[in-house]
Amino acid sequence: MIEYAELKTVRPSAFALLPPARPLTILILARDEADVLGPTLAAIQRKMTPVDRLCVVADHCSDSTAQVARRSGADVFRRRDDEPQGKGAALRWWLEQTADEAQDDEGIVILDADSRPGAGLFECLRSRLARGEVAIQARLEPLLPAVHGGAVPRLAALSETVEQRVFDALKARWGWPVRLHGTGMAFTRSVLRRAALRLTSPAEDAELTILLAGWGVPISLALETCVVDPKPRDVRGAVSQRARWFRGQAEILRRQPASIGALLRRGPSGWALLASVFLQPKSVFVPLKAFLALASVASWNAGHGYGWLALAGILAGTLAIDFAGLAAGLWLSPHRRQVARALCAWPVFLAVWLASLGLTLVSRRGWHRVRPETAAKPRRHEA
Repeated sequence: MIEYAELKTVRPSAFALLPPARPLTILILARDEADVLGPTLAAIQRKMTPVDRLCVVADHCSDSTAQVARRSGADVFRRRDDEPQGKGAALRWWLEQTADEAQDDEGIVILDADSRPGAGLFECLRSRLARGEVAIQARLEPLLPAVHGGAVPRLAALSETVEQRVFDALKARWGWPVRLHGTGMAFTRSVLRRAALRLTSPAEDAELTILLAGWGVPISLALETCVVDPKPRDVRGAVSQRARWFRGQAEILRRQPASIGALLRRGPSGWALLASVFLQPKSVFVPLKAFLALASVASWNAGHGYGWLALAGILAGTLAIDFAGLAAGLWLSPHRRQVARALCAWPVFLAVWLASLGLTLVSRRGWHRVRPETAAKPRRHEA
């Protein structure tokens, strides 16, 4: 006698197929950011999973930054007056403070105190880290001031759109590294710790870019997600921010020659990355290239050889790329009409950069606030 048994396919529950979520540490390095930190932490916590951790470093704060962070449920780390200032030093210090409780494959997401995580930011970065990526830059979505914006923040937003959504998108397609922007960055702890030990400049994002890319660490671009990034509200904030960039560029040139040399030897991918870090802003370098192209043509006309004509051709080619990128960025901008009108005030943007260069020569502050200071002195709190 033969018995037959009917076998039915059993579909496992979808929940049984999901691996445990990879824990993320969301880190904010803040100095006197109590006025904007609370809403940022609330927005982050709405998008965190139960396995994630939120940390705030209150770096030499004279306001209630630490208290605001603690009330919001973040783990607070306070740095005192006898410790080195600057975001790079704050990052290195935090990594040392948390070394005993962390794993090398821990994912760390760095945000600014006034940034807002876009839809799906943490899920995207978590997934990319799980796939083996070790340094990631999310797309920045510029946020313009609702009032008293003027041309400067609109032109700054356009510059960011051109760089990320046009030139960085092409680099990512070709497998080239892209520049880190200070917020919306994600790393494995081991990679971040190695680079943080070498940070010396006030432009920690640019220095991280040069160090990691110089070592051959791939820096990928996550265009599918974003961080909402407020632009400076006024000229004063823009000048202060750009002064920090100038100081950082000078320090990087002086302190990181080995990594810069490695990128120069790499060819077009390394040259493009160095240009994105050092040949900024385009509002300065585009007119400079146009002037040099005209001077080269004049030298050729004066009979100084065809080498000058070749140089003029190279400069004209790079100018064509710049203008094509500008047109594409303007088309992709969500504030197309306002930005197009702001282009008429381009000399103001150039003046901002020149003023920033002047501030760089006289200022030695470790941090520059993007937002203008209020007239009243902030109350001091002890947390």
